[in-house]
Amino acid sequence: MMNKPLALAALLAASCGAQAADDADLAAIRSQIDEMKKTYEQRITALEKAGRSRSEDCRAGGGSACDSRDRVRRATCANAGG
Repeated sequence: MMNKPLALAALLAASCGAQAADDADLAAIRSQIDEMKKTYEQRITALEKAGRSRSEDCRAGGGSACDSRDRVRRATCANAGG
């Protein structure tokens, strides 16, 4: 069994090769995250709009939005009334 000072020395030696990200790297990562958030929000907004449109079509008696071959649309139509 390894004693504590030897284990600590091994951990320190292993971590010496690790380098911290510099400010430019962090800024690039933050920029990528912001872009992903923006894209995600746009996709969610589009999906919500499509769902509302299908629900309105079902309430109005639209045929294609309530096609029995499409389970998602069928579930949307079933829930649109209540």
